Amino acid sequence: MIDSFIHQQETIGDLMKRLEDVVRMNKESFELRNKNRTLNPDHTAQQLGIGTYARISVIPKLSKPKATPSETEVIEIEDDEDVTMQEEITLEITYDERPIEMTISLDQTVYYALSQYALTAQNENILQGHELYGEKGTIAPYLTLRIALSHGYISQGCRLHIVESQTKPSTSSNI
Repeated sequence: MIDSFIHQQETIGDLMKRLEDVVRMNKESFELRNKNRTLNPDHTAQQLGIGTYARISVIPKLSKPKATPSETEVIEIEDDEDVTMQEEITLEITYDERPIEMTISLDQTVYYALSQYALTAQNENILQGHELYGEKGTIAPYLTLRIALSHGYISQGCRLHIVESQTKPSTSSNI
């Protein structure tokens, strides 16, 4: 959860611009919602009736990203041991006993990994009230995968579970 503020005369678009660095996503790749309605970037908080202490959710747009030329290039490395800086991580994410393996840039957030699972599984409901849970517990959605890796919350090839917020997976799950 990200604690932020919005001035009554500030547009939703301006808030989205401020949130870009926090959620590490371009404002065109997410939308803001309040009470299950998508907020128009051209309107102010006052125009939309957003009051004090309102909860506004950041929801990634579920569209398949287009590969940039740098993402489609193949780089050959002769010796894997010479690679000191890892740029991607492969994770197995499971929800309702449906594992999906995905490789994601370490510069993306934990929430981005969750949204990519939702996109692949074609289940947008996963984005509301769910979080990723690993061997060390719940992983904050705003962490980049690089930070989560450096603090030991995730590792190359690890299995993560999507759980309802504030719950743990059942004991029958294999973590």
